[in-house]
Amino acid sequence: MKRFSQIFFIMLLVTALFSFAVPANAQLKGLGGKLKNSVEKTVKDKANDAKRKAKSGATVTNTNSGSSSSTSGNESGEVKVYSTFANPNEKYACCYKKTYKPSAEAIAADPDATSTNVAYGFTRSTGDIHAYYENFDKAVSLYQPYYTDDNKFFWELGGDNYQKRLGFFLSYMKKNLAGNHNNPFIPAWAEIDSSNPNIVVPADETFINPWYCQYIADPKSKTAFILYIYAFSYSQNKTMWIGRQYNYSDPIKGYVSDTKMVPANFRKMTSTRADVAFNLAMELMPIETMVELAKEYNAKIDDQNGDAFSRYFNYTLTETLVRYFIEKHDKYDTVRDDNSIRAMQMMLDSRKSVELYNDLNAEMGPEIVEPKGVAVTAAIKAAGTKAGKEYAGDKFEKVIYLESKWRTLKNPQYPYNIIGYVLNCATVTKRGDKRQLQYTVLTKSPDGSRYFMQAASDASYYNLK
Repeated sequence: MKRFSQIFFIMLLVTALFSFAVPANAQLKGLGGKLKNSVEKTVKDKANDAKRKAKSGATVTNTNSGSSSSTSGNESGEVKVYSTFANPNEKYACCYKKTYKPSAEAIAADPDATSTNVAYGFTRSTGDIHAYYENFDKAVSLYQPYYTDDNKFFWELGGDNYQKRLGFFLSYMKKNLAGNHNNPFIPAWAEIDSSNPNIVVPADETFINPWYCQYIADPKSKTAFILYIYAFSYSQNKTMWIGRQYNYSDPIKGYVSDTKMVPANFRKMTSTRADVAFNLAMELMPIETMVELAKEYNAKIDDQNGDAFSRYFNYTLTETLVRYFIEKHDKYDTVRDDNSIRAMQMMLDSRKSVELYNDLNAEMGPEIVEPKGVAVTAAIKAAGTKAGKEYAGDKFEKVIYLESKWRTLKNPQYPYNIIGYVLNCATVTKRGDKRQLQYTVLTKSPDGSRYFMQAASDASYYNLK
């Protein structure tokens, strides 16, 4: 087996959350019943074939089963390609008006290269989709040809690899959601060419590229769109960026270490790939489908039968669909006044994400011994308790004070100008059967009339032994 193949499967085996030798049902067991049901149900849903009249622009034509047909309800099959991202590149979307046939090499290496089977939830045959894979411009995906031992892990080819990929994605998603800027999740690096081990990419490309490109190859497939939303939520939802960090030794030059680096065009490729997929989704996926999925995920956020990850995962999917797709859709005005949409927007504007983040960290955060703290005056204790309750809500238990004397904060430009007083402490909360600690700072206004609690520079949550 090629070197990357070995690395890929080692990464899968060391993932503590999932066992990849078991069926998907067993893999998803640890995520809570509701997330399991959500993944199984949504991935199997039928594709919505509603046609939408498109505006003029770049040409994108459906080539299902080798025949050319309109993708958007007009005779020409033309759709407008546009993007909210930095570098829209219309010419790459235009290539999908062509009909592709697999090469002799693809037929020899890929048993599904000539398959005429249209999988549940898709609009194109497996063979047609794989033919698109073979003809992707490297500006959209550099892992070519798709059927080689080195490259096949970067494409969605179904079967056992899909089950492993889903488990790998969910493990990375959980670690990313639990990360923060002080303790970020750091993805591994993966080799892409066994003959040149110096070239690597982030290991999360093994689910980002397959699900982006599968959607690009069948942009009216609801199943492909769901997996694309999974990958988009991980890779492009800005909430996720806070908890993830790629360990480059020189990010400008793309150096990972003294001996490894990413491909020269890697960042440009990921940007172009994102543009093409997003453009197709905004033109070819009906807003009604987006709203339907957002409602489904939103309904599971407060389901206490699911675990903390299940609830936070469904929140992230809801946020992605509402903020990045529905609100930016050219048909948004048709759903703007829908009270279910407004309710989701209200929830996203609240501190719900903080609550879900805390719950997840209570479930998987590191354990520490509770600090003893120091004695403080009754006045400080009363002010701290009130501020702590306002900060932590009904899960508040107590405040542990790490110092007893106020420290003065002064304006660095005008030292005579006092801007407040602070006291280092830790706020303890109770979440289910676990007690959790977060280092915080009690702040007093200059005139001493107002007190409030805020997270310290280390905003991590720790479980108490």
